[in-house]
Amino acid sequence: MPDYRLAVAYRFQRLRYLDRRPLTPAEKVAAINLCDPPIEIVAAVDHAMHTSKRVFQSITVAAVTSADINRPYPLLVLCGPWGMGKHDLRHRLLQEYSSMFASWWVGARSLVL
Repeated sequence: MPDYRLAVAYRFQRLRYLDRRPLTPAEKVAAINLCDPPIEIVAAVDHAMHTSKRVFQSITVAAVTSADINRPYPLLVLCGPWGMGKHDLRHRLLQEYSSMFASWWVGARSLVL
């Protein structure tokens, strides 16, 4: 088990020696970061995972029912954190499928609850 020392150091936090070697402060910090990471580390790892996933995914638009006088426009809601490309996607959709979409933009800062 590659993280054996860190797992034992986390379980027994007052332990000073393991396998006849002293546990260093760096190992104790690494043990906490591995077994019970701070929220900042969890958020950073989560952000990196979703950002890398976004880079490798192609954006496709499936065919939908086109709008006419008897049928309203299909509703498409783009939501997500700042900086994920919602604005660019909206403009791309409006350019390529202008007959199928109308656009309204409501930013999070403009909402009044």
